[in-house]
Amino acid sequence: MPRRLLQLLVVAGAVGLGAVHAVLVLDFKAWLDRGAALCEVSERALRAGQLRPAELGFAPFGFAGWQLYPYFIAHEGRDTPQIDGFNLYLRPEAVLIGQHYSRFLRRFARFNFVAPTDRRGLIAIGHTRCLWRYRADYYLLRNRSAPAATVTWVLGTDFQRPWFPLTEAEWRALIFPRHAAVSGVTSGSRNPPPEPD
Repeated sequence: MPRRLLQLLVVAGAVGLGAVHAVLVLDFKAWLDRGAALCEVSERALRAGQLRPAELGFAPFGFAGWQLYPYFIAHEGRDTPQIDGFNLYLRPEAVLIGQHYSRFLRRFARFNFVAPTDRRGLIAIGHTRCLWRYRADYYLLRNRSAPAATVTWVLGTDFQRPWFPLTEAEWRALIFPRHAAVSGVTSGSRNPPPEPD
C-alpha cells in the first residue's frame, strides 16, 4: 500500500473517530443539562408545595435518592442492602415531562419536542440552557390518566424532606455548616434554605 494512501486513511480514521467522539460528548452534555434542569425545577416545585416527594418517579436517580434515601435507610431499608429501595415509595407515572428546545436544536431528532399545549396539570416550568447556549424549557405536568397509586411503601408522617441546594450559598451552607451559621446563612438539611435569586 502506498505511503500516501496509508497517511490519508490514518487521517480519515482520526477525523472519523474525532467526529464520533464529539457527537458522544455533546450527547452526554445534553443528558447532563437535562438532568440538572429537572433537579432544579423539581426542587423549586417541592419547596413551593406543588410537588410531593412520592411523585419524583420521573426525576434523575440521584435527586430522588437525595430526597428519599435517608428516610428509607431509617425505616423500611434499615435491614436491607438494596440501595435503590427508596424507589418503592415512588409513583413512576404520576408526573409527565414536557420539553421544548430552541429552533436550532429541534432540527435533531433527540430535541424535536413540542411544548405541551394542554397545561391544565402544570406543576412547574424550568428554563435553562442546553449545550451551553441553546434554550431549553421543561414542564412538569401532573398525569391525569396515571393509574391509581400503586406504591409498595408510603412515606410516614415523620418524613422530613432534605433540601437540595440550588445556589452556591446553599451548597456552602451544606458543606460548611459552621461557617454558614457565623455568616447568617441558615440551611439545615431539614429546614428550607433561603430562596435562590
